[in-house]
This record gives sequence, C-alpha cells and structure tokens, in this order.
Amino acid sequence: MSVEARWWADLRQQIVYRAKRLNTGHMIEADQRYGHRDALSPHGVMLFFVSDAPAQPHGYQLHTAYRLWLASPESQ
Repeated sequence: MSVEARWWADLRQQIVYRAKRLNTGHMIEADQRYGHRDALSPHGVMLFFVSDAPAQPHGYQLHTAYRLWLASPESQ
C-alpha cells in the first residue's frame, strides 16, 4: 500500500470515528431535550478539515467543527 493510500485510509477512519461520536452526542442531546420547549432540530452540520502537522504520524491534524440548531421553522 502506498504512503498516499495509507494517508487517505487513516483520514477516512478518523472522520468516520468523529462522525459516529458526533451523531451519538446529537442523539443523547436530543433525547435529553425530548418534550421540552428547547428541543433540538433533527439535523446538524459537521465540517472536517486538515492542517499540516509534521509532528503527527501522517503529517496532518484533523479538525472538526459542528453546529446543532434548536427546533424551529427556520431549521426545517
């Protein structure tokens, strides 16, 4: 396997792990707010991006940004 193929495989694995973790957090947060006035919207946004990090094993650092909205007509 080439170095580039290992780089992409590692990146995909990290993104999948973080996406699963964020989805689980969204489900827990939505469950805790179920029936309350400040319920969460059924969706959110996740952004993933990388920056150079020579000290890391694959030479990059994965960053994640996410946003959850409260349920409202605007978020539908």
